[in-house]
Amino acid sequence: MYIKIACLLLFLTSGLYVNGQNRVGINTLTPVRTLEVSGISTQLIRVHSTSAFGGESGLELIRGIGNDGAYDWKIQNASGALKILSSENNFNSNINEALRISPLQNLGIGTSIPASKLHIDGGTNLSFGGTGYLKLGTESNINLAFDNSQIQALNDGAPSPLYIQSNGASTFFSINGGNTYLNTGGGKTCIGTITDNAALNVNDNNFQYYIQNPSDGTNGWYIGASNDNWVAGGDQLLFSPSSSSNDAVLRLMNVTENDGTNAPVMIHTTDDQTILLDGNEIDTRNTPLYINHNSDENTLINPTGGMVGIGTSSPQATLHVKGSTGDILALQRSVYKWAITPIEYSTQNLAFYYNDQSPPDAQIHGGTGQWMHLSDRRLKKDIKPLAPVIDKVMQLGVYSYSLKIDSSQKKNVGIIAQEAEPLFPEMVYEQEGQYGVAYGQLAVVGVKAIQEQQKLIDLLKQKISAIKAQQIKPDTQSH
Repeated sequence: MYIKIACLLLFLTSGLYVNGQNRVGINTLTPVRTLEVSGISTQLIRVHSTSAFGGESGLELIRGIGNDGAYDWKIQNASGALKILSSENNFNSNINEALRISPLQNLGIGTSIPASKLHIDGGTNLSFGGTGYLKLGTESNINLAFDNSQIQALNDGAPSPLYIQSNGASTFFSINGGNTYLNTGGGKTCIGTITDNAALNVNDNNFQYYIQNPSDGTNGWYIGASNDNWVAGGDQLLFSPSSSSNDAVLRLMNVTENDGTNAPVMIHTTDDQTILLDGNEIDTRNTPLYINHNSDENTLINPTGGMVGIGTSSPQATLHVKGSTGDILALQRSVYKWAITPIEYSTQNLAFYYNDQSPPDAQIHGGTGQWMHLSDRRLKKDIKPLAPVIDKVMQLGVYSYSLKIDSSQKKNVGIIAQEAEPLFPEMVYEQEGQYGVAYGQLAVVGVKAIQEQQKLIDLLKQKISAIKAQQIKPDTQSH
């Protein structure tokens, strides 16, 4: 009795207490567990191994006799690594390691050599119907599952939507290289929308795409479907070198017809320099249309056949030009221009204008085809009678000839320019070292020569008549 009382006093004075239920309390008189440690400052339980090297210290949690098939657990410090182990036979064999914290403070689950702060291994791959290596959430409800190469949102085992940065902030993929594959099995990707009309769906009130070649950092392009709030206007697909929609150089619009203001395709540099294209039309906005404007390249139209209409949609010739006012056709070199246009008198004549002077220099009569020169007295000055030409005309040689460049060697008649020049320089011209004759003026000289000749004939007629009259006069003196 004395010994029991002495032991009780020893326990009480040392802070150790054993109650009638065989519960041991340290610093407490009311232990509720088999061993309970209590206090108002730091309380520690130390399990100390006395081995100098290696060895282990730990705590085993055993279910006891009658539960040989139940799992037993052990918390162990083995050579500096904290382990949680399990067994079914009081750790006599078949010991399994569930968790380890290495001396480097790496936590491993399913691995004895954790390589990072949290290293999970030994799960099942999701793509083969497995549950993964890590699961967040309830398996029978919405959860997020991970294996060694996959992340999958699930709802009771079935695929479920996966949300990344759903409450804002930026999302980066492969920022230091590597490929990113989306929906390679045939699904759809949506950005800024949950509407999945196509393989890739992008929804934003500003430019939806920005692409850039990083070689110089400046070659960036903005691509976007516009709305009415954009400077360029709505219902267009724009390609712009800047973030301003009005700088878009290529514009596609949901229209079918080129009406001179909008078109299915618009190539734009400024508001007044825009080419409008549809399936068979090219137009500009309020400016001329230039072809090969800054080059010396050839411009070919229908080189293998077909007709070209200018001012008409039903050409009747290889080149058909139609107009209602002004010049119909103009040919110009430097500042010198000839205009050719039909004009309407009693018949439709073809008129030729030099440097826009009016009336025309010459015309071709629409009824007879005759060539008509301008010869109005009111347009002439220094008018003088032409000096006699008959003697000069008589000096002109008239020849038949063939042109060297004529492969048919067809015979022609005419005069030689070099012979005519000293006699009638007005009708001879020289061009690039070769001479020509204005035969229209030669005809006028011929008229003058005929007039002179007619006067001579009339004079001769008068003389002949006088001679005849003298020969038949009666001889009055003989009677």
